[in-house]
Amino acid sequence: MKKQKTTYVFTGSSGSVNVLMAAAGAAALWGIPHTAVYIRNLGLFSILILISICDLRVRRIPNRCILAGIVLWACTELSAILSAGCGAALWHMAAGILAGSVTMLCCLCVRACISRFTGRASLGGGDLKLLLLGGLAAGPDQTPEMLFLSCIFGLLTAIRFQHRGMRTVPFGPAISVAIMLILLHDS
Repeated sequence: MKKQKTTYVFTGSSGSVNVLMAAAGAAALWGIPHTAVYIRNLGLFSILILISICDLRVRRIPNRCILAGIVLWACTELSAILSAGCGAALWHMAAGILAGSVTMLCCLCVRACISRFTGRASLGGGDLKLLLLGGLAAGPDQTPEMLFLSCIFGLLTAIRFQHRGMRTVPFGPAISVAIMLILLHDS
């Protein structure tokens, strides 16, 4: 019997994300930086909830959702640079890029080590990209807390899924909840 390839098509509307990105940029350019952060957080929460639902249902994290989150973060950071000047805002953006990249690379190394010893992947590519988004959003100061919370929520999710007899555990919802808590704590 021939194995069928399962394809997943992301059918969600990104119109609301586009509106939130435009509103965040407009608020920052009009000199309302806190409003831009709140709108960015609302947009990221929407994206993270969508990512959690997709990961729970089909065990895949759509690249479009990750890209929308990165673009939303970048638009907010660039609008802060334009409204507040280049100094601190530019440093904050560079620190976020560094935190996201280091987070993703460290988790990629952990994934490679675990895969080598167990013979199967422990962390999917979508999870790694979501950790990149989490590092961008959290910044270097709160990235360790985000990783710690992700692991705690991931363990709780794994315990819950093991009781149901499922072998694969979606890590996306745990990462998403950790990012949301860090963003709520930050604002």
